[in-house]
Amino acid sequence: MRSAVPNASRRAITSTTTRSTNSLSCMAEDLLDVPFYYQVSQLCHQLHCSAPKTLAIRSALMRLGYRVAYVHCNKDGLRTDAPIGVLYDVFRTWVKQNPGKKLAATAPGAKILARQPTADVCFDILPEANPPSRRNNLLRHQVNPEPNWGPKCRAKKRKGDGEVESEPEKRKRLQDKRSNRPAPNLKMYPCKRFREGACPLTEENCRYRHEVDGENVENVEAAAE
Repeated sequence: MRSAVPNASRRAITSTTTRSTNSLSCMAEDLLDVPFYYQVSQLCHQLHCSAPKTLAIRSALMRLGYRVAYVHCNKDGLRTDAPIGVLYDVFRTWVKQNPGKKLAATAPGAKILARQPTADVCFDILPEANPPSRRNNLLRHQVNPEPNWGPKCRAKKRKGDGEVESEPEKRKRLQDKRSNRPAPNLKMYPCKRFREGACPLTEENCRYRHEVDGENVENVEAAAE
């Protein structure tokens, strides 16, 4: 039966099996009894500090006796059963060791950092903080199967011989489209400041036309007087 499957289909089945195995391995390491997760980048943005390594955060929480796991749906997420106060203690200690930008007194991050940490936090990496899926270099978060993958444009520009233009070719063709436009000819429009007698430029230096009809010439002369 294996010989009856074409090589292309066999490669597709093997690729799908590998991706499924990697995703299921990451899901098996997740904490099924904890419904929500935290995003490290959002917490650091709130406190205006640099982001610590996820292994350091995992090690700190595990030293405090809490469980922590990566999230299969977000490579920047952490799921833990630690209370939010303990998690903020971890980041308070991190900010003390790695100060960030100064926050305004009314900012939420300043009020969080104003409290002193009550937990003894250590960021030394523990070997068990690195999960098996990461140690085995499994693809825990799926990537796009090909460049420019996703929803395509409805209308496609066709080149000669019915060939469809690819996305990189379209980007290259439309690059600097606006900046390469010829400058508009403003000499076809009369100069309003010249009509009022307030244009300090000559006909050659002004972008607009200084020629006006007889009625406007009288207005210019009257304004000049």
